[in-house]
Amino acid sequence: MQPTLADLYDQEGHYDSGNLTFLALWFDRGLNVLKLSSFRYWARTQVSKIRNRAWVSVLGLFLITQIGSHYIDKLLDWAGPFLASSVTVQVWWLVFLIVIIVVLPTLLALSYKYAHHRANRLNELDDSLLRLLSGLISSSSFTEKDDAMIRLLDEFLYDATKMFTDVQRGSVLRLDPDDPSYLSIWKSRGMPVESVDQTRFYIGSESDKERGIAGRTYLDGNLRVVHLSKKNGSWVPDSLDYKKSIRRDRPPYHSFAVVPMNSSEGKPIGVLCFDSMTQHEFDSPKIKDLLLALGNRITAAVEIFNSYTV
Repeated sequence: MQPTLADLYDQEGHYDSGNLTFLALWFDRGLNVLKLSSFRYWARTQVSKIRNRAWVSVLGLFLITQIGSHYIDKLLDWAGPFLASSVTVQVWWLVFLIVIIVVLPTLLALSYKYAHHRANRLNELDDSLLRLLSGLISSSSFTEKDDAMIRLLDEFLYDATKMFTDVQRGSVLRLDPDDPSYLSIWKSRGMPVESVDQTRFYIGSESDKERGIAGRTYLDGNLRVVHLSKKNGSWVPDSLDYKKSIRRDRPPYHSFAVVPMNSSEGKPIGVLCFDSMTQHEFDSPKIKDLLLALGNRITAAVEIFNSYTV
């Protein structure tokens, strides 16, 4: 029952200021006057939580002191002889136990952490693509759509490079607008301007021309990962398709990945590239799956752009 004004008076007609009902009523009405009904609900909820937790704590303490002590004494009586005796353990057996108890759970936890991190990054990238695609579609002129696509590619490369451990550079290549027998860089991140201008890969019909890794990937649609290692004082790639004209004394990367971009009809429309100073950055199956997932996403965006501009 809600307290009323009659509850505020004692039998002689005086205020009973020690009555809790008096305090509760005027506290409640004061909140109403100040229009703090939400605060009033929050205060009541917090008091209820504190009260419930207090009862749980008291009950738990009672169970531990009254019941738990009996079983703890029995456990100590049973384990006492084992604790007092000395045990000889071989070193290899101790190492095995440490690996099983400590190392494996730690590795599993780290693996889950990295997978969760990449999943979050991929969700953020999807949100960014959807937002930028809506701007691209709503653009009225070709120039506006082209500018919107450049922004989309730039943000995509920024988000994509953050998904790896040691990747700072990436690029999207398409058919060269001036010479469609070559691939050229459409948008890059982290690459110097001179490298962007000089990077071209032949994809025409002349079989005697050097195509490079990007050209081969564009034509056959297979993901490629290439490593560079130093032998006899020079850096040597592990692929014969590596373009001789771009070999250097000090390459800006020790490994790189080239991802095919094939349309929904199976037609190649470009390639996606990442490189790293870590030699085995792109070797694991999970990273290769991530590379293909990134390739599928940017391919879908390019297809939407082409449908509005072709």
